[in-house]
Amino acid sequence: MATVLIIEDMDDLRIMMRRICEVLGHEVVEARNGDEGITVAQANRPALVIVDLAMPFVSGAAVMEFLRGSDTLKQTPVIFVSALPNADEVARQYNAEVFLRKPFVPDALRQAIARFTLQ
Repeated sequence: MATVLIIEDMDDLRIMMRRICEVLGHEVVEARNGDEGITVAQANRPALVIVDLAMPFVSGAAVMEFLRGSDTLKQTPVIFVSALPNADEVARQYNAEVFLRKPFVPDALRQAIARFTLQ
């Protein structure tokens, strides 16, 4: 199926997201911060990116700026996740396809992934 990049600094959330993707039959690549996420995105050209806003080193907003400015990745759908109060505004600013406020129910993420990947 599709390759999904998960960029999330919280291990428990990243593991939960990975399991959902794997149950849906997708290959998963991961990053623990935005800097790693940019490197992994360039190397793997994922079909979908799930990214947190608040992360160490490089923020999710900076990752979004990189993705949207990249010739090879600018069309990649992005699911933006965050608990920050203004995160929905940041998601709109960078044209994220989906915004999920943390904490979210796993089924909301499952449905969002299904929108952008072949089943």
